[in-house]
Amino acid sequence: MRQSGVISAGYVQHEAARLTEFLTDPRPLPPAWVRAVTVSTAGIWATADEMEQLAHDALALLERFAGRSTDPSLRPEGAVRGHMLLTLNPDRDGL
Repeated sequence: MRQSGVISAGYVQHEAARLTEFLTDPRPLPPAWVRAVTVSTAGIWATADEMEQLAHDALALLERFAGRSTDPSLRPEGAVRGHMLLTLNPDRDGL
């Protein structure tokens, strides 16, 4: 996991920098987009199987957007590119 962990950590750092830039951009957003932006954290107690299922369920929510990146005709009017960073990991101290 070490090599994939290093690659994943680089991706998280890239996304964190992108998100920081977005959140600190002084230009105002239209109200509808202000309501659409979410930053959230949660601490949960779960088994490995439950975390695996949670990851699967969360990614399944994105299925309705499938194909829009490659086929613009699938994008509804007013759609813009969005970003979602999902991380789910156990506290290592509890393992």
